Amino acid sequence: MIDGGRRALVPIAGLDGAPRAWVRNGLGLATEAIVEDVPDRLRAQGVAVLRLVAPMANGDARLAPRDPFAGSPGFAIEYPPSPDATPAWPSLRRGFLGAFEGTEGLRKLGIELWLGPHGGPVLDAAGRLVGIVLRGSGGGSAMLPVSTFREVEHEAPADAGPDRVASPETSARLPADEAYERALKIALQLLTLP
Repeated sequence: MIDGGRRALVPIAGLDGAPRAWVRNGLGLATEAIVEDVPDRLRAQGVAVLRLVAPMANGDARLAPRDPFAGSPGFAIEYPPSPDATPAWPSLRRGFLGAFEGTEGLRKLGIELWLGPHGGPVLDAAGRLVGIVLRGSGGGSAMLPVSTFREVEHEAPADAGPDRVASPETSARLPADEAYERALKIALQLLTLP
């Protein structure tokens, strides 16, 4: 979730061509979402932008000021693949963020995830959004870095504090339980209707 809880980034493949879907965060809040026009750069990566009909006010993803350095520690948050709309808890995994992979703008993700459509947030050690998980070349997990989708963030929320602009070197590392609590608000289950 981005743009103060008003929009979300999701894999295009997860939409199955539907112009509308529903999303639910880890706290159980759900809303209808409408597919927006997406910049060509994101479409080429297989990413769609959704406008949430009822914004989720607590869904402010603090964007990192820049892409992380290769080897930086981080967290990836994903929901397990599910054939139905049953509520689920997302899974948080730790690992390291990698260098660029090929010429597509994706970064390697040194965090072990299950196979699936992906689309979950990637947080740096300070709990700021640095990317989203996508399928990389060869079928593994990769990360679409924040610099690729920053352009779709309309404005900073009114309560944007220092950690929206703090550098990674000066930001405190977030314990895993706090990263998970933050992720519950911004990681979304994508629910499509048949």
